[in-house]
Amino acid sequence: MKLFRFRALPRAVLLALLGTALVGGCDTYHYYDIDVKAMTPVTQTEISIMNYCEVLVTGASSGSVSLIGGDGCPPANFPDIGTFEYATFADSGEITFTFNGYLQNLDPADLCTTAATTITASGTITQTGTITANSFNETNCPPHVSM
Repeated sequence: MKLFRFRALPRAVLLALLGTALVGGCDTYHYYDIDVKAMTPVTQTEISIMNYCEVLVTGASSGSVSLIGGDGCPPANFPDIGTFEYATFADSGEITFTFNGYLQNLDPADLCTTAATTITASGTITQTGTITANSFNETNCPPHVSM
């Protein structure tokens, strides 16, 4: 049997390795699985005319997620609009997810519905949440009009 001898590293090398580990970061992604739903008084007819949906992320993390096609807009499985996953290194503070559903473009004049949820970021690897759209702007998005 062969024995291995480990030689102690000089203190300067140990400090350099420790510093690299701390600066290089041991960051871990944290995932947010968010389900977007519609709720009364919003109807299937109203929701079905939305052709572009976006989630804006603000607070301890920032970004945006487009929900287009199979898991988003136009929604295929009312009252479910879609589900998305957002990943960030943020592990403290508040993260707000704001859902915006548009008739056609990212134009405020085409905004049909908006809703939000706020989640406290933590060391938990995966957190879940729900955004519930419970209002609809028929002036911007008349239910009898589809694009």
